[in-house]
Parts: sequence; C-alpha cells; structure tokens
Amino acid sequence: MTLKSRHLMGVSSGCALSSVVEHFLHTESEGSERTLEQPIESERVLESSEFCPEFALHRKRRPRRFARIARGLYRYGPTGGIYWCRSIDGRNVWRNLQTTDRKRAMAISALDSYAAGQNGNTEISVVSDRVPSGPLPSYAEFIALLPTEQPLTAQPVAVPSAAAPVKASGSETRAEIKGASLNSLVERFRSESRHLAAGTRDKLDSHFKVVARYLDFDRDVASIKLADMRVLKSKLSEGRKPSSVNDMLFKGLGGLFKIAEEDGLIDRSPLEKLKRSRKVEPDRQQPSWEQSQVIVDSIRTSSSETGVIAGFMRHFGVGQAEIRNLLGEHIDMDAGVIHFRRKKTGKPFDVPIFPHAKPFIETLRSEGRFQVGKPVVAWRNPRRALETACKQLNLPSYEPRAFRRCFIVHCLQGGIDPRLVAKWQAHQDAKLIFSVYGKYIDHDYEMAQAERLGGATAKAVADGKVTPRPC
Repeated sequence: MTLKSRHLMGVSSGCALSSVVEHFLHTESEGSERTLEQPIESERVLESSEFCPEFALHRKRRPRRFARIARGLYRYGPTGGIYWCRSIDGRNVWRNLQTTDRKRAMAISALDSYAAGQNGNTEISVVSDRVPSGPLPSYAEFIALLPTEQPLTAQPVAVPSAAAPVKASGSETRAEIKGASLNSLVERFRSESRHLAAGTRDKLDSHFKVVARYLDFDRDVASIKLADMRVLKSKLSEGRKPSSVNDMLFKGLGGLFKIAEEDGLIDRSPLEKLKRSRKVEPDRQQPSWEQSQVIVDSIRTSSSETGVIAGFMRHFGVGQAEIRNLLGEHIDMDAGVIHFRRKKTGKPFDVPIFPHAKPFIETLRSEGRFQVGKPVVAWRNPRRALETACKQLNLPSYEPRAFRRCFIVHCLQGGIDPRLVAKWQAHQDAKLIFSVYGKYIDHDYEMAQAERLGGATAKAVADGKVTPRPC
C-alpha cells in the first residue's frame, strides 16, 4: 500500500522552482524520494518541512512574528516595522511607529513617554521614515498576529505620505526625531523628583547649571562617550573639591543617564567606567567634652536663644534641622525621651533625656518653653555666636557640627554600645559611627586606655595568672 501526498504552502504567483521533490511513504518499508521532471505551472508544489503522515501526531507551533528589541518596542518580522507597546489600565496598547530604525523608534518612545508625563492630552503624530515598499498588514491581520495570552487594545494607524509634515504638540513641525537630549532628560528628572526635599532639588539644579557650562545639553545623550566624561571631569576639577566634582558627575549627570538606560536610549552609562575623584580626608576639629560645656555657657551669656540651640547639639548630638523643627509636645518628660525627626530622611527617632542633660531640660521647662504646637526655640544660625565664643576663649574656630561629633565621641569613649549611638543619631546601623566618628581618638583617652592595659597586666602577674618572661 502506497500513500502519495503533496503538501501545498502559500507561494506568491510567478515564483520559479528549479526542481520539485515528491515523497512516497510505504507502510512496510522506509520512505524514499525521487526528483520528478518540471510539472506544468498549475501543478507546482513545494516540499514542506512539516510533512508527516496523517496517522502521526503533529504539534503546530505558533510562528514568532514579534521580537523584543528594547523596552516596550517590538519588531514585526515580515515587514521589519517596529511597534510600541504599553500597559494602560491593565491592557496592552500597541502602536505602529512607522519606522524600521531602532534608534529612531527609541527616540520616539522616549519623547512619547516624556509628553505623557506632562499632561494626559499630549499626543505625538509619527510619520514613516521611508516609502513603504509593500502593503502593510490590515487591521484584522495585525490583530490576528498578536499574542493572545493577555488582552490588548489596538487602534488602526493611518499611514501618511512620506513627504507629509510631522505635527508635534502645538503648532510646531519637524521632519525627523533624532533622539533625546540632556535638556529633555533634565525636564523629565525634575518632573519625577518632586518627592525630594526642596533643598535637594535646588542642589541638583545647581549641579546641572554648572555642568552645562562645559557640556552641551542639547546634545543627543546616545552620542556622549566615556572620553567626554573624562574631559568634563578634568574641567570640573579646576578649583573645586573632589566631593563636589563627584556629586556633579555621579549624582547630577548619573540621574540623567539612569533615565536614559531605563528607557533604552543607551545600553550603559558613560560614567560606568569613570573613576571618582579621590577625596582628601577633611580635618575635622572638635572640642573636648569639658570644653564644649564652657563654649555653651559662653554663648548663652551673650545670646540666650543661640545658647539653647548649642545646648541641644551638645547634650543630645542632634543637628540644626532637627532642633529647628522641635515643638513643645515632642519633649515627653514622663517617658524621659525627646521625639526628633530626621530632616534628610523624614525618619522619626527618640533620644533619652540623659542624666547630664536633665538640668538643661529642667531649665527650659521652668522657662515655659514646652508649649503644644509652638517651637521650643526661636531659630537662628548659631555659627557666628560660636565663632565669637571660641575667639573669646582662645580656642580653635569650631563649626556647629563639631558639637555632634563631640557627643558621639564622648559616648564611644564612655563605653556606650555603638548600636545605641547609631540609634540616637537615626542611623540604620553603626557602620557610619565607626567609619566617620570612630576615627577620632583623643590623646588623653588613649593614654588612659594604655594605663588600663598596664594595670590589668600587673594585676594578673600579682594574682599568679600570668608568669612574666624575660625579653
């Protein structure tokens, strides 16, 4: 018994075939094949790679017509056209970008995302970058080819003439979208960073303005390379601290390049292999615990309010912003704690009323400063009063932050658990306490510890626990 089969595939009319292979399948022996003579035009067939006997199981595979080429961008295999896809209200929305160029499609996608972030009514019309060589798939064919695992919504896109002008939002026109510039990324960064504190946003804007003096912000972000960043770093380093240069590059520009990476405008940030400027260890001076009390007393004799601010910094190791926002109800005398809130992170933290700070707190209480809804102190900058007091006491000119370092070092030298010290500073762990504040070692404290070590060794020898050995 012989089964003869011809499997016909979709072939455009007019295609020429050099030879046709026809299969004969025998049920008793292995199959064979032979080449036939060229048949007439109407009987031409193709050899099918999917041929199989009717009694065998055949698993059809869905042809993969769409390939992902970037974030939210897919290329349609038969025509090479690129489609934009976004999830809106839980449904996939597809849009034909009328181009086969990946860079142009990424630029259109970035511009569309930026426009959508400004207002919900902004729309961008896209014109094909080439004259179509063949008919595009119809709306019904396009929907049939899309994956059906998730619901989607698609709208037919009219294909305008290649010579037609491109209508942007408003009355402006342009012939081609080349890419996203640094200026456009700055505007988007500003719209996405409104959750940051006003001071942080102002600082980043200042970084952008300084960098714009040496780098063209109208330039396409994809054209910026590592060599450009090295030149920029060299120019920024003239007359500036290494920490300032690092902030401008890695906090300012770094945020812009991160957006470009997320949108697929660039594969990697040009700052990725740029080395940071080497920071110089700052010379942080601070008074001793006893000297700090003398300075606070001197400030309070000349300015009562500034003396209270300096007293809070010295007794509790908190910053100026935390003291400025301290209200009367934040001081809980019954529980013996003060409720502070870290200005930089917004994190609340409690600090006990330490024994050395109780007379200071009782004095403020007797003055009637702990009233609900009212600040404990009338705020003013303590820097000038601190400089005057240090000059009168013939001491180095300390900055207000020196009181905070003085408190932390006093706790460490007193044997307080570093984890508690970090908690009182609203730090996540004690790593910063050791790396920044733990580097300072007072000379008197060092000699006292050395004496303790010598006394412990002598006591062990006297008790017979350790036998002295000659050198």
